[in-house]
Amino acid sequence: IRLDCDGDVIVLQITQKGGVACHTGRESCFYRVLTPEGWQIVDAVKKDPEAIYGSAAQHTHSHTDTTAVNEAIDVLAHLGRIVQERKNADPSSSYVASLYHKGLNKILEKVGEEAFETVLAAKDASENDTQDLIYETADLWFHAIVMLGQFNVPPQAVLDELSRRFDLSGLVEKASREQ
Repeated sequence: IRLDCDGDVIVLQITQKGGVACHTGRESCFYRVLTPEGWQIVDAVKKDPEAIYGSAAQHTHSHTDTTAVNEAIDVLAHLGRIVQERKNADPSSSYVASLYHKGLNKILEKVGEEAFETVLAAKDASENDTQDLIYETADLWFHAIVMLGQFNVPPQAVLDELSRRFDLSGLVEKASREQ
Protein backbone atom coordinates (compact mmCIF):
# COMPACT_ATOMS: atom_id res chain seq x y z
CA ILE A 1 0.00 0.00 0.00
CA ARG A 2 1.37 3.42 -0.99
CA LEU A 3 0.21 6.95 -0.13
CA ASP A 4 0.76 9.94 -2.44
CA CYS A 5 2.56 13.17 -1.45
CA ASP A 6 -0.68 14.99 -0.53
CA GLY A 7 -2.05 12.10 1.48
CA ASP A 8 -5.26 12.02 -0.54
CA VAL A 9 -4.69 8.99 -2.79
CA ILE A 10 -3.63 5.46 -1.95
CA VAL A 11 -2.43 2.83 -4.38
CA LEU A 12 -2.88 -0.84 -3.65
CA GLN A 13 -0.67 -3.25 -5.54
CA ILE A 14 -2.39 -6.60 -5.76
CA THR A 15 -2.05 -9.95 -7.41
CA GLN A 16 -5.19 -10.34 -9.46
CA LYS A 17 -6.85 -13.72 -9.81
CA GLY A 18 -9.67 -14.49 -12.21
CA GLY A 19 -8.83 -11.87 -14.82
CA VAL A 20 -11.62 -9.37 -14.04
CA ALA A 21 -11.47 -6.66 -11.38
CA CYS A 22 -13.89 -4.08 -12.81
CA HIS A 23 -17.68 -4.33 -12.65
CA THR A 24 -17.71 -3.55 -16.40
CA GLY A 25 -16.14 -6.96 -17.06
CA ARG A 26 -12.70 -5.53 -17.85
CA GLU A 27 -9.40 -6.51 -16.26
CA SER A 28 -9.09 -3.07 -14.63
CA CYS A 29 -11.26 -0.04 -13.92
CA PHE A 30 -8.65 2.05 -15.75
CA TYR A 31 -9.60 1.03 -19.29
CA ARG A 32 -9.80 4.51 -20.87
CA VAL A 33 -6.98 6.83 -21.94
CA LEU A 34 -7.21 10.52 -22.73
CA THR A 35 -6.36 11.40 -26.34
CA PRO A 36 -6.72 14.70 -28.21
CA GLU A 37 -10.12 13.41 -29.41
CA GLY A 38 -11.32 12.66 -25.86
CA TRP A 39 -11.50 9.52 -23.73
CA GLN A 40 -10.88 6.31 -25.69
CA ILE A 41 -11.62 2.79 -24.44
CA VAL A 42 -8.45 0.72 -24.83
CA ASP A 43 -9.23 -2.52 -22.96
CA ALA A 44 -11.75 -5.11 -24.05
CA VAL A 45 -14.52 -6.57 -21.91
CA LYS A 46 -13.27 -9.98 -20.73
CA LYS A 47 -16.48 -11.17 -19.10
CA ASP A 48 -20.10 -10.09 -19.56
CA PRO A 49 -21.14 -8.06 -16.47
CA GLU A 50 -24.55 -9.82 -16.48
CA ALA A 51 -22.74 -13.13 -16.06
CA ILE A 52 -21.01 -11.68 -12.99
CA TYR A 53 -23.82 -9.65 -11.40
CA GLY A 54 -26.98 -11.09 -12.96
CA SER A 55 -29.62 -9.30 -14.99
CA ALA A 56 -30.30 -6.68 -12.32
CA ALA A 57 -26.79 -5.24 -12.55
CA GLN A 58 -27.78 -1.76 -11.38
CA HIS A 59 -24.21 -0.76 -10.65
CA THR A 60 -23.20 -1.50 -14.23
CA HIS A 61 -26.17 0.51 -15.52
CA SER A 62 -25.10 3.48 -13.41
CA HIS A 63 -21.57 3.22 -14.79
CA THR A 64 -22.90 3.15 -18.33
CA ASP A 65 -24.92 6.31 -17.67
CA THR A 66 -21.87 8.06 -16.19
CA THR A 67 -19.71 7.00 -19.13
CA ALA A 68 -22.28 8.30 -21.61
CA VAL A 69 -22.45 11.62 -19.77
CA ASN A 70 -18.65 11.93 -19.75
CA GLU A 71 -18.46 11.13 -23.45
CA ALA A 72 -21.17 13.71 -24.22
CA ILE A 73 -19.29 16.34 -22.24
CA ASP A 74 -16.11 15.42 -24.13
CA VAL A 75 -17.95 15.93 -27.45
CA LEU A 76 -19.24 19.36 -26.40
CA ALA A 77 -15.83 20.43 -25.09
CA HIS A 78 -14.10 19.21 -28.25
CA LEU A 79 -16.64 21.01 -30.44
CA GLY A 80 -16.16 24.17 -28.37
CA ARG A 81 -12.39 24.01 -28.92
CA ILE A 82 -12.78 23.50 -32.68
CA VAL A 83 -15.22 26.42 -32.93
CA GLN A 84 -12.75 28.67 -31.06
CA GLU A 85 -9.89 27.57 -33.33
CA ARG A 86 -11.89 28.48 -36.41
CA LYS A 87 -12.84 31.95 -35.19
CA ASN A 88 -9.85 33.52 -36.87
CA ALA A 89 -9.55 31.12 -39.81
CA ASP A 90 -9.99 32.13 -43.43
CA PRO A 91 -13.76 32.49 -44.02
CA SER A 92 -13.44 30.63 -47.32
CA SER A 93 -11.94 27.62 -45.55
CA SER A 94 -14.61 26.96 -42.91
CA TYR A 95 -18.35 27.38 -42.41
CA VAL A 96 -17.72 28.40 -38.79
CA ALA A 97 -15.09 30.94 -39.82
CA SER A 98 -17.53 32.37 -42.38
CA LEU A 99 -20.18 32.81 -39.67
CA TYR A 100 -17.73 34.61 -37.40
CA HIS A 101 -16.59 36.76 -40.32
CA LYS A 102 -20.22 37.79 -41.01
CA GLY A 103 -20.64 38.84 -37.37
CA LEU A 104 -22.96 38.38 -34.43
CA ASN A 105 -26.19 39.24 -36.27
CA LYS A 106 -25.61 36.42 -38.80
CA ILE A 107 -24.80 33.98 -35.99
CA LEU A 108 -27.97 34.97 -34.12
CA GLU A 109 -29.99 34.64 -37.33
CA LYS A 110 -28.71 31.05 -37.68
CA VAL A 111 -29.54 30.25 -34.04
CA GLY A 112 -33.06 31.58 -34.56
CA GLU A 113 -33.48 29.67 -37.82
CA GLU A 114 -32.30 26.42 -36.23
CA ALA A 115 -34.54 26.96 -33.19
CA PHE A 116 -37.54 27.39 -35.49
CA GLU A 117 -36.60 24.27 -37.49
CA THR A 118 -36.27 22.33 -34.23
CA VAL A 119 -39.76 23.41 -33.17
CA LEU A 120 -41.18 22.31 -36.54
CA ALA A 121 -39.37 18.97 -36.28
CA ALA A 122 -40.82 18.46 -32.79
CA LYS A 123 -44.34 19.18 -34.09
CA ASP A 124 -43.88 16.54 -36.81
CA ALA A 125 -42.12 13.98 -34.58
CA SER A 126 -43.69 10.90 -33.11
CA GLU A 127 -42.42 8.42 -30.56
CA ASN A 128 -41.28 6.16 -33.42
CA ASP A 129 -39.95 8.93 -35.69
CA THR A 130 -37.55 11.35 -34.02
CA GLN A 131 -34.69 11.43 -36.54
CA ASP A 132 -35.51 14.93 -37.87
CA LEU A 133 -35.92 16.21 -34.32
CA ILE A 134 -32.50 14.85 -33.37
CA TYR A 135 -30.92 16.27 -36.54
CA GLU A 136 -32.41 19.74 -36.04
CA THR A 137 -31.54 19.78 -32.34
CA ALA A 138 -27.93 18.96 -33.25
CA ASP A 139 -27.95 21.94 -35.65
CA LEU A 140 -29.40 24.15 -32.91
CA TRP A 141 -26.81 23.06 -30.35
CA PHE A 142 -24.01 23.53 -32.89
CA HIS A 143 -25.06 27.08 -33.72
CA ALA A 144 -25.60 27.87 -30.03
CA ILE A 145 -21.99 26.78 -29.39
CA VAL A 146 -20.86 29.08 -32.22
CA MET A 147 -22.86 31.89 -30.56
CA LEU A 148 -21.24 31.18 -27.19
CA GLY A 149 -17.85 31.15 -28.90
CA GLN A 150 -18.48 34.68 -30.17
CA PHE A 151 -18.23 35.71 -26.50
CA ASN A 152 -15.45 33.20 -25.64
CA VAL A 153 -17.85 31.20 -23.47
CA PRO A 154 -17.02 27.46 -23.50
CA PRO A 155 -19.86 24.88 -23.53
CA GLN A 156 -18.71 23.82 -20.06
CA ALA A 157 -20.02 27.12 -18.64
CA VAL A 158 -23.56 26.16 -19.71
CA LEU A 159 -23.10 22.64 -18.33
CA ASP A 160 -21.93 24.17 -15.04
CA GLU A 161 -25.06 26.34 -14.91
CA LEU A 162 -27.29 23.33 -15.57
CA SER A 163 -25.43 21.41 -12.86
CA ARG A 164 -25.95 24.30 -10.43
CA ARG A 165 -29.69 23.98 -10.98
CA PHE A 166 -29.87 20.34 -9.86
CA ASP A 167 -31.83 19.97 -6.62
CA LEU A 168 -33.26 23.45 -7.18
CA SER A 169 -36.95 23.76 -7.91
CA GLY A 170 -37.55 25.36 -11.28
CA LEU A 171 -40.27 27.48 -9.72
CA VAL A 172 -37.95 28.66 -6.93
CA GLU A 173 -35.14 29.37 -9.40
CA LYS A 174 -37.46 31.37 -11.66
CA ALA A 175 -38.89 33.34 -8.72
CA SER A 176 -35.37 34.25 -7.57
CA ARG A 177 -34.67 35.82 -10.98
CA GLU A 178 -37.84 37.93 -10.86
CA GLN A 179 -36.85 39.75 -7.65
